[in-house]
Amino acid sequence: MLSPAGRSGLRAQKLATQLGCEVRETLPRIGWSQSALVGANRELAAQLISAGGRWSSSDNAILFPTWSTLEEVLEEIVENRRMNAAR
Repeated sequence: MLSPAGRSGLRAQKLATQLGCEVRETLPRIGWSQSALVGANRELAAQLISAGGRWSSSDNAILFPTWSTLEEVLEEIVENRRMNAAR
């Protein structure tokens, strides 16, 4: 089950919006919550998974263990797209 991201996900949400996605947070029955990205197209999803994300079919989202990990991955993808667009 996913819930809206709290304050800890604000930076990731800003980056995800630039990619046409949204961030959420898992609400596990046991264990720690994880950051989640929903709405990624096929190309972006492949990039996220190759960067360490894990597809969750039950949440229909790509999960990352921490907000900082998700932020780093999103920041790199946004920067690469920015550089490619400038060429």
